[in-house]
Amino acid sequence: MTAQSTRCLLGAAAILLALVQIAVAESDLTSDAAERRLNPAPTDFSSEGDFPPLITPAFAEAPDVSDSDAAIGVPGSAALRVEEWQLLPDGVMYPSYLAGEKEPRFGVASLIGPDRIWRWEAVLGGRVALLRHGTLDPVRPEGWELQMEGAVMARLQILEPSAPLDASDYRFGLLSVWREGPVAFKAGYYHLSSHAGDEFLLANPTYQRINYVRDSAIAGTFIDLTEAIQVYAEIAYAGTDGGARPLEFQYGLQYSPQGPTGLGGAPFAAVNWHTRQDEDWITSVNMTAGWQWRGRRSNHLWRIGVQHYEGPAMQWEFVGRRERVSGGGIWYDF
Repeated sequence: MTAQSTRCLLGAAAILLALVQIAVAESDLTSDAAERRLNPAPTDFSSEGDFPPLITPAFAEAPDVSDSDAAIGVPGSAALRVEEWQLLPDGVMYPSYLAGEKEPRFGVASLIGPDRIWRWEAVLGGRVALLRHGTLDPVRPEGWELQMEGAVMARLQILEPSAPLDASDYRFGLLSVWREGPVAFKAGYYHLSSHAGDEFLLANPTYQRINYVRDSAIAGTFIDLTEAIQVYAEIAYAGTDGGARPLEFQYGLQYSPQGPTGLGGAPFAAVNWHTRQDEDWITSVNMTAGWQWRGRRSNHLWRIGVQHYEGPAMQWEFVGRRERVSGGGIWYDF
């Protein structure tokens, strides 16, 4: 194992240890809060000078909860457990992986490697639910869902004249998703094709372009271990062309608090491993961490943070190349 791989694995181990420590602390806080709700401290109004509550239980009124508010209520409540058909619902039952380097979303990362060239890894796309038969909760909906995903993933040398395009990957997929409680499953199809940029080909006339294409059957599972920690794994088998080979595996761990965060936001951290047969089973490691904000009604996720990647080239046109890059970015998931 190279020194670079060792440092990368140690970094991933450090993130995993931090996630476990955060989970333990969160569990303790949750237990304390539950204990206080179940056994509130008594209030004594018998002594002189104390004042009774301004509103007694006899005059208290139940809050007015509208239909729109019901969809953002307490997870597990009766209003949210009702299952019905929904066209273009809020949220998704199976989200994109936070550190997945080939996940459809909207964002850009500015990364630099040993060659000291700053590059943008830009992603223009997203993952959405088209049809659902399930619950109304946008944060953790349950039932069945039809998803569509799609994105173009482009690499540009942003500081060079005219910001030349090195390469771009195009991805599209349709997924059937099921979720019950903390466990979600997906099965479906995705297509990915890779293309070298015109400016790159002009600057490198001896480069032999390949027609890298994957048409993959894919299956995966995503599990909420706690309110903030998730794990996942997936496998895909593809019909291939241009240097691609059939099998790929992806798996990871992430810390990302669920539910609305408010203006203050919350921290996040994630590590993703990606293993492909066409890279002779070499596994890439992608790590990202920073701050996140979740929408109250939509559960859309906006993040800013740092990123480190080591492994086969993130642009799959360059199959067989290795790279190590670091930097920062912003990302948005629908």
